[in-house]
Amino acid sequence: MLIAQGKPLTYAAAQATASESYQARVAHYSTTIKLCRVLCIFFMTYVHIHLFKDPELQSSAVYLTVTTFLRDIMGRSSVPLLSVISGFLVVGYFGRKSLSRFYYGRMQVLIYPLLFWKIAGLLLVMVMDGWRTPTLNNFFPLTGHGGYPHLTFLRDIFIVCLLSPLLVWLVRRFYFSFLIIFIVCIYTDFSPIILRNQILGFFVLGVAIAIKPFPPMPILKYLAPLAFVGISILLILFKLELTTIDIKALPHFDDLVLRPICAYTIFVVALEIAKTKHLAPALVWLEPAVYLLFLSHFAFGNVFKGLFTNLPVVYTPTSYTAVILIIPVLCFGAAIIIKRLLHFVPKTLSIWVAGK
Repeated sequence: MLIAQGKPLTYAAAQATASESYQARVAHYSTTIKLCRVLCIFFMTYVHIHLFKDPELQSSAVYLTVTTFLRDIMGRSSVPLLSVISGFLVVGYFGRKSLSRFYYGRMQVLIYPLLFWKIAGLLLVMVMDGWRTPTLNNFFPLTGHGGYPHLTFLRDIFIVCLLSPLLVWLVRRFYFSFLIIFIVCIYTDFSPIILRNQILGFFVLGVAIAIKPFPPMPILKYLAPLAFVGISILLILFKLELTTIDIKALPHFDDLVLRPICAYTIFVVALEIAKTKHLAPALVWLEPAVYLLFLSHFAFGNVFKGLFTNLPVVYTPTSYTAVILIIPVLCFGAAIIIKRLLHFVPKTLSIWVAGK
């Protein structure tokens, strides 16, 4: 992930200061990082988009195949890659901003929209389903996920950003401390301080890559996608009850095998897309709205779910699965429209809604 590649970067790293080398890598991977954000967040939406429960429809082969791939393989592997990218980029803030400005900026980007969409989502649920007595976690994921669990990612990222000066110092002073922290995050529960430990582990991995890029390992570019295909096939076959091999039952398989391999494969795919002449610009055009998609997809997903539930055509396995595929696309469309409209509102409101 984000390793030094090719002679130009190697030469730059040898001739320039560490800071210049880092900025060169940020510039080099700028398009790739944007593509990773688009791919990760779009696939992540499928984890949270659900229709009405129907055991017969949800046991169909088409439904199990699609949802296993989109949710268990792609969607849930997006959090590690986004965490690595956050750790990689956070190192650059310290040279350009004071610590107080950095913290305030992270609060604007992460906490303000978290609060806005938590409250908006709570009100939406009350409008659609009637009054429910809210808990503290419905307003902010202080000790638990609350109603909108995906927003916990922002809360945890903010916590690790608060810790980032210490984390950056540790990795600079004792480089392989990142590996110790990564392993500790797998075997230790930090809740309620951090509700998803993997976020801290992969964030520190990103910090380590920023401070000292891993040596080039071209073979990983081919091995990781092959492993990704093999794991995907096994997981889908197990879901379809066509094999008794449950690889997810292996200890810490998700954190140590599945998610790192899938996250790296997404990165490799983004690297290849970045080289294309037409697809890359099209996906980069979507990137400004993708954070708003992350913030709003659960709310808009509930609205679209309510609309589709009333259509008789949905009650077949194929159409039921097709609707699940369509709803995130509609949510993305809504996010793009709102992002455009935010250009016409006061900056303060735009920050609360979309973080910037």
